[in-house]
Amino acid sequence: MKEKEIRERIKQTALNEIPDVYEKIKLNNIQIEPRKRRDFNFSFAKTLKIVFTSFVLIVTGFFVYNFILNNSIDSNTPLASDMELLGFQAISGSVLLGDLEAEELSYDSFSSEIIPLSATTESISIDTYIDDINPLVHMMETILNSSSDIEYKEFDSDDVSYQYAFSYKSYDLAKNAVNFKIYYNKTNEDFEGKVIIEDNTFEFDKNSLRLQVRASETNYINIENKSTDLQQAFKYSLYQNSELVLENDLELYRIQKNIQVRTRVTKNGVTMNLYFQRMYQDNLDELEVEYEIEDNQNRISGNFRIDLEFDQVMNGYHYRYVFSNNSTTNKPRGPFANPGNSPHM
Repeated sequence: MKEKEIRERIKQTALNEIPDVYEKIKLNNIQIEPRKRRDFNFSFAKTLKIVFTSFVLIVTGFFVYNFILNNSIDSNTPLASDMELLGFQAISGSVLLGDLEAEELSYDSFSSEIIPLSATTESISIDTYIDDINPLVHMMETILNSSSDIEYKEFDSDDVSYQYAFSYKSYDLAKNAVNFKIYYNKTNEDFEGKVIIEDNTFEFDKNSLRLQVRASETNYINIENKSTDLQQAFKYSLYQNSELVLENDLELYRIQKNIQVRTRVTKNGVTMNLYFQRMYQDNLDELEVEYEIEDNQNRISGNFRIDLEFDQVMNGYHYRYVFSNNSTTNKPRGPFANPGNSPHM
């Protein structure tokens, strides 16, 4: 016999020997329990409780989400009131005007060591423009801070010539308090007043078109409020001897409660796009600057930081510019002594 036939015969023999048990099973005697139907009992109170709990969780989650979101996302309108808008323009204009007026005298008398940048193959380099950037730095030191450290506060005017008054308080890079007083009168939408910075006084007036801060009849700065509901922006036009010498378009931001600035400066045919932010340290704070400069057909970009360095001879701080290649340049800090011109104790 072939192997296949042997396998079939073994298989058949095995099947024949398996007992037939199906005939012995009596299916009629097996009791099958019917499927139970699940009862549904509606409870209005229980349902209302579930709905109310869900509503509370949704509302709570919404407010928590918005609280976290509002404290982390960018805000392009950090100046919330008319007083803050007036104060920001008058103060920033006064500081910028004062620094630019004192620029030539400060540079002539400044004798700190300057460590030059290393040679570069570019036709222009950032050190060429530091003298033009430096007058802006004191302004940035004054206005860049955490929102919680900036305070505008009304007080009863102690000057009979002015009906209204408020103060501005912030902190400089040395963590010393910066204080200004603003006095003004208001007629309809027109303002006239003064800004007091230590022993220096700058007069200003404001109408629907611009705010003007004056050091004299021929040296002044015009500030136009270009703000919208979505963005706070200002245009500064500086006049010396009644001639326009500088224009500065500035945008103001609040990022995670910290004020930051983007500005576009045009001077003598040179355009400088600068982004300033404050870096908080345990001791002295710093400014970090990103730049893009266009001079004729030449363009450079990069970043540097500015910190304070105490000068024993001057008995005060000067600015130290630290560039990406770790070279440094020292520059004067500004004409006003109050913003941290003494060592921080």
